[in-house]
Amino acid sequence: TPQQKILRECSSLHKSIMPLNSHLKGPLAKNSDSSTSLPFVFLVGNHSSGKSSFINYVLNRRVQTAGVAPTDDCFTVIAPGPRDVDQDGPALVGDPDMGFEGLRQFGPTLVHHAQLKVRSGVRNEGFMMVDSPGMIDSP
Repeated sequence: TPQQKILRECSSLHKSIMPLNSHLKGPLAKNSDSSTSLPFVFLVGNHSSGKSSFINYVLNRRVQTAGVAPTDDCFTVIAPGPRDVDQDGPALVGDPDMGFEGLRQFGPTLVHHAQLKVRSGVRNEGFMMVDSPGMIDSP
């Protein structure tokens, strides 16, 4: 399938950069090529740039709160599933089937600023989306 081909290519790319990462003492952990349960789209941008609105549009469902002011301060993983379920960061990182256990290396502050939203009836059956907290430009 196209999804499997993309995952193979990503794994190959990861293997090719690991020697440089080791030489430069880079941030990638030894087993950081373990993949998540589904590929994901990671959205990054300033607050009020339309990340949450874009997610709601793609999913054809209101999943994220959108607004002019910052609406949350966490990373939200949105995954397809048979029923709506919300989990906090420790549950997300603790679920080996999701593939996010590597986030533990960044400490509890990051883990506690993450959450999982499983949603039924969305148009992302083959991938997950990750909404990031909005960045605020310095004055």
